[in-house]
Amino acid sequence: LLVNINKSRSAIKNIAVLGTSLLICGILLEVGLRVVHGLPAAPWIDYRQIYFDRHMAASANSYDETLGWVLTEDRGLGSDFSTIEHGIRKNNRDTVLIKEGILATGDSFTAGSEVANSESWPAHLEVLLDRPVMNGGVGGYGTDQIILRAEKLIPKLSPKIVILGFLDQDILRSGYSSYGAQKPWYSFSQSGLELHNVPVPLPSINDVNAEDKNPFFYSFAVLKSLAG
Repeated sequence: LLVNINKSRSAIKNIAVLGTSLLICGILLEVGLRVVHGLPAAPWIDYRQIYFDRHMAASANSYDETLGWVLTEDRGLGSDFSTIEHGIRKNNRDTVLIKEGILATGDSFTAGSEVANSESWPAHLEVLLDRPVMNGGVGGYGTDQIILRAEKLIPKLSPKIVILGFLDQDILRSGYSSYGAQKPWYSFSQSGLELHNVPVPLPSINDVNAEDKNPFFYSFAVLKSLAG
């Protein structure tokens, strides 16, 4: 019996030492990550707000009260993903808006989210036709936003041809009032289609469930591992 008691005490002691060691390592990791990322080491705050603010600042998109979001104007000029006025994706030679050409609107497949300026399909179309093609595509758009985007750009560009590029997923997106961020949406009424959620609410941390008071979100290490 005495041997068993000693073994139990030894096991409890080992568990306590292990737990203490893990706690110390966790604290050191937490403080170290905060210092490396230029954050205060001591206060325990909900770091989702910091992540949200940094994400908004680094995002390729800007808020738009009609569409929810659009590509930021004059973004990354000289880089592989550049925009000009009104968030038009730069093609091969277009550094300014060109009117009376072709306007293309759509989702990320039109915008060319993962290809260089000269590799989107509107850029290829511009070369094939030898006519200016203004790429008004925006990632994450539903069919409703794609059409609204065209309607918003037509008065500015006076295009001869308008091409709407969309996929089945974009039709699904049109049924949501929020898809990654707040967006406009339509319903059927006796008078026809009725537009809702315009002006679109400004982006907020509430869009990423800030009401969740999970204490782990007060740890920068935990949140960074999840956000990664």
